[in-house]
Amino acid sequence: MWEVLTGRRDGRVSISGETLANLPAPFFNFTQLKQSFASKGLTVHDLVVLSGAHAIGIGHCNLFSNRLFNFTGKGDQDPSLNPTYANFLKTKCQGLSDTTTTIEMDPNSSNTFDRDYYSILRQNKGLFQSDAALLTTKISRNIVNELVKQNKEKVLCCQLLIKSCFLVLIWCVSFATFFCHNLMLVAKPLKFVLRYLQMGVKNK
Repeated sequence: MWEVLTGRRDGRVSISGETLANLPAPFFNFTQLKQSFASKGLTVHDLVVLSGAHAIGIGHCNLFSNRLFNFTGKGDQDPSLNPTYANFLKTKCQGLSDTTTTIEMDPNSSNTFDRDYYSILRQNKGLFQSDAALLTTKISRNIVNELVKQNKEKVLCCQLLIKSCFLVLIWCVSFATFFCHNLMLVAKPLKFVLRYLQMGVKNK
């Protein structure tokens, strides 16, 4: 792995009210996730890769506690959630109305941007229902497996792509870095870099 560039260059203002309207909910199933990403022109492959952003950060209990205490409205637990992990979460979250307690989205690795998210996903330890949804279809499950097995040669190719971005348009590095860090195909991050470069040209 290598150091990941952070920060954003797509704007100078962040408005909290715009967030929920553009981000998929943690309660979404795969069909809803697919539709949400498709509305932005993104594919299932993009969906799985971008979900890897959950490698960093925390989630509040009320965003997933239904999986622990009342999954189908009968006081039951989500059967797709790893039982041992579920028991651990129950020791942290006080109930469905707990809005203050936070949990790492990627256990023991929430401060590191890596592929561990996909490994824990295969152990049925995805924190949100939207995480678990990535294992409910064959195509998305296969992508998860490929991301776990990403090889060194493809990582090196992506590093080269990132360096190339510096020669063209500096803010595209953020996109290339994120996609290359997880993708098993160089063609996909290249597609996105080109798309954003085209957008930049049109806006000039």
